Amino acid sequence: MGNKNIQWTPVFTREGFPYFILSLGLEGYVRDMKKALGWGYRDQLFISEKDIEKSYFSERDSRSFQTFLDRSDDTAVRRINGKIRKIFARNVIQIGRINRALGRHLETKALAVLLGDFYRSYREMYSVYRFPTLVDTHRHTFTRATIADCGYTKDYCGKILTWVDDVVIPAFAASLSVMLGIEKKRVMFMNCQELVESLRRNRPVVSASELEKRYRLYALQAVGGKIQLFIGQRAKQIQKQVKREVPGRESNNAVALHGQTAYAALKPVIGIARVVRTLRDLKKLRGRYVIVTPMTTVRFSQYLRNAKAIITDEGGLTCHAAIVAREFKIPTIVGTKIATTVLKNGDRVGVDANKGIVRKI
Repeated sequence: MGNKNIQWTPVFTREGFPYFILSLGLEGYVRDMKKALGWGYRDQLFISEKDIEKSYFSERDSRSFQTFLDRSDDTAVRRINGKIRKIFARNVIQIGRINRALGRHLETKALAVLLGDFYRSYREMYSVYRFPTLVDTHRHTFTRATIADCGYTKDYCGKILTWVDDVVIPAFAASLSVMLGIEKKRVMFMNCQELVESLRRNRPVVSASELEKRYRLYALQAVGGKIQLFIGQRAKQIQKQVKREVPGRESNNAVALHGQTAYAALKPVIGIARVVRTLRDLKKLRGRYVIVTPMTTVRFSQYLRNAKAIITDEGGLTCHAAIVAREFKIPTIVGTKIATTVLKNGDRVGVDANKGIVRKI
């Protein structure tokens, strides 16, 4: 079951990332990242429930990365960012070729080869893209130019990842669904190795009931580099354990929340809170509200223009919410850790973005 000696820290909450993506991402984080950048995760946890994914990394990895940053200077960080962009630039060309090939009629063997090529390219991209975010959320004394370089790298990588997730992954899902006789929404709940073997045998190697269980709830965990998948009751136990132990989640009666100012208004803003966990939640809103969310993504952008204010659990000054806040001039506080736990739909809140404080009124 989950390792009770690991203290987990939230990284992000998102929707629409099937097991195929998270499994290759996890392999990249714990097996490839250190080789590429000089530092890498030892521990990582994904909990996915009905297409809502939560990611965590360990406190010991956080301390290790802080040590890595303390030993690094601006030149070293910008050199790493440059390497990340080169890795993305090289692999996006390869993935573009793969995407064009998916538009042709393919036999199972050819599709299996394309899938393997895609897996290797996307895993390499996933293994490095988190670095600028980690810099953003840890203590440092880097110059504004270096932090801007981290922000540029995050934005560059994020746009490419969004294109792959919105275009290439669905193209694979459509082809695999037809060849294996599994609905598109479930076929990507196999990892690459399972999908390639299914194509080789010309039948799914994972049952429909198993795929449904994975969709409903699974925990994918790496501790010390060892990767394990848990479903059913064992996944529920890990989920409950993490909810109990994640720092700050017990603070349901907090009077004030504190975070980083991403964009400040001339005076505090007062409004009604709406907790948004998915793009579907955001699309339903009518009127101007204080958006309370784990984090925002590129897909949220056009629906945030009319927000009265934005409050996030996660992120730093170069996260997507901070970029959108500055672009649209929306008072925004990021990295509160517990906003979606403490605040509820309909709460009247005061947002003092100048001081990075949110209060229930």
